[in-house]
Amino acid sequence: MPHFAPLVDPVVETLTLHENLNDNFAAFFFLNRSFHWGGEHLTKYSRDHIAYDHLFLALYRLEVADEFACIEWNRQWQQEYRPRAEILASYVRNSFRRKGRGLVSSGLRMTISAPQ
Repeated sequence: MPHFAPLVDPVVETLTLHENLNDNFAAFFFLNRSFHWGGEHLTKYSRDHIAYDHLFLALYRLEVADEFACIEWNRQWQQEYRPRAEILASYVRNSFRRKGRGLVSSGLRMTISAPQ
């Protein structure tokens, strides 16, 4: 999805957030989806994960605009995660205490090829 690149790349490359809140939510959403559709091999040392954690900490107390919110995911956040939001944020903050440099990728990649 290259149309997300202008939203995601600045955050991943420089950890600079957008002035527009919805742009930050879009970058957060894209990174979340990318970890499920091709980025499964990325570790917490990858720039994508670091940017994702950075966005989480900037956004976790805010609400997604109604026109962009997924009712099911929003309900799940409100019921399962919102009551523990500060605990989750603490865990994410502590993830920034990584020592040294680790592997960016586990080396395991899942590829999907088109039928021949």
